[in-house]
Amino acid sequence: MGFPGPLYFSAQFGRFFVLSNLSLLDPILLYIADATIKI
Repeated sequence: MGFPGPLYFSAQFGRFFVLSNLSLLDPILLYIADATIKI
C-alpha cells in the first residue's frame, strides 16, 4: 500500500517539466493569463 499512485508521478513529472521548460512555457502562460483576463 506504500506505493505512490500515478497522480504522484504525474505531479512530479509536471513539476520537472515546468522547471526544465520554463523559458518555453513562459510566453504560453502569459498568453493564457491574458486570455483569461479578457474573458
